[in-house]
Amino acid sequence: MAFVPRLQIHNLGPVEDCDILLNRMMVLDGPQAAGKSTIAKAIFFFRTVKDEIFETFFYERIDPVPWLNARWYLLKKLNRILGSYMSVKRGTYLSYEYAPNIKIEVRLTKETTSLITFSQPIINALEKYRDIDFKTANMGDVRRELQELFADNSKIVYLPAGRSFTSLLMHQLNYLLAVMDDKQKDTLDYCMKDYMERVLQIKPQLVEQQLYEEVARIDSAHFGFMLFVREYMGRILKGRYININGEEGIKLFDSDSDKPIPLDFASSGQQEVLWILNLIYYYLREKQPTMFIIEEPEAHLYPDAQKEIAEYIALALHGNNECVVTTHSPYILGAMNNLLDIKRLADKGVYVSRILEENGLIGSQLLNRNEFAAYFVDNGTITDAMDKETGLIRNEMIDGASDRINRLADEIFALESGNYD
Repeated sequence: MAFVPRLQIHNLGPVEDCDILLNRMMVLDGPQAAGKSTIAKAIFFFRTVKDEIFETFFYERIDPVPWLNARWYLLKKLNRILGSYMSVKRGTYLSYEYAPNIKIEVRLTKETTSLITFSQPIINALEKYRDIDFKTANMGDVRRELQELFADNSKIVYLPAGRSFTSLLMHQLNYLLAVMDDKQKDTLDYCMKDYMERVLQIKPQLVEQQLYEEVARIDSAHFGFMLFVREYMGRILKGRYININGEEGIKLFDSDSDKPIPLDFASSGQQEVLWILNLIYYYLREKQPTMFIIEEPEAHLYPDAQKEIAEYIALALHGNNECVVTTHSPYILGAMNNLLDIKRLADKGVYVSRILEENGLIGSQLLNRNEFAAYFVDNGTITDAMDKETGLIRNEMIDGASDRINRLADEIFALESGNYD
C-alpha cells in the first residue's frame, strides 16, 4: 500500500490541532478565518522544501554544513509564509512526514527560537553535498536525488484567493515587481507573490495559437483529453481566452463583436477563475506532475459555474497530479460528491456511460474515494467530513446554512399558523 504523507499542526494561527493524511484530492471546508488557508500554506511550505533546498546550493553559504545552511534559508521562507501565524506563547508545532523516516518538524517555544529539525536520513543525504562544486556538478542529478529523497517530483502551484486583483493589475505586474527591491518584495504575501511570478512566467506561453492549436503536437490520446479540457474552459468562461502581444481578453461565444473583452473589463467571476483554468491547462498540457493548491475556486461564480469549476478541478488529477481545495461552497462539495458516487457505481460494475454523456462528463473526472478526503475546519480543530459508510462528504457539511435557513422558515410558518411551540 502506498505511503500517504501526514501533516500535523499545533497552535498555528487559528488552528489548534490538526492531524491529517494528505490524499491525492483533499477539500477543506469551514467558515471564514477558521484556518483553511493556514493549513493550505503549511502544505505549500512543506511541499516546496525540496525546491528550496535545491535553490540554497546557489545562495550565499551561511553555514558550510549543507543541512544547516538549508535550515537557515528554510526558516527565512517559513517566516515569510507563516510567520504571522506562529506563536511562542502558544508553542507552535508543525511536522510533515513525506515517506517512512523522511520527516521535517518545526517548533517554536518559549525556551527556543523557531527551529526546524530534519530526520536523520535527510541529514545524511544532504551531507554528501558538503564538498561538491555546484558550478560544475550535474544539477539535474542533484534535483532528481532530492525528489527521490522526499518522494516528490511535483511542481507545487498555489492559487490564492483574490486572483481578480492580479487580473486587474496584470499590465502593471512586470513593472511593479521590477521596481520593488528585495525588502519591498518581502512585504508581499509569499504565496501571492509566487502566484504572480508564475502567471507572468507562463503567460507568454499561452498565446492563442499555442493554447488552442499547438496542442495537436501532443500524442493523440493526450490530444483528445486536452481538447476536452479546452472545451470545459469555454463552458466556464462563456468564451475563449485570448492573449495577443501580451494583451489578455475573453472572446465571448454569444457576442456579435469580433473583438475580445479586455481582461480588466471582464466579469469578476471570469477574472477570478481565468488563471485557475489556464494554470491547470498548462501543466496538464506539459504532462508536468503537479500539486495544485486552490483557494476558493467558487469566488464570484454563479452556482452553475461553481459546479463546473469543481468538475474542471477533477480533471486536474489526470496522471499523478494532486489537489488541495479550500471552499465555502455547497455547490463545489455537492459536485464532488456526485463524481465520487458515479465512481462508486462504476466500481460496482454499473454502466455509467449514459449518465456521463448526458451530463457532459468523462471518466477522468470521476473521483476515487480511496484517494479523496474532506475536512471541516472550525473552532481550531479539524473534523473528518467523510461518511465512512457511504464514502461521500456528509450532507450536514455540504449545506448546513441552508438547513438552518429552512428550519427557520419552517418555524416562521408555524408561528404564523399558530402551531409554534
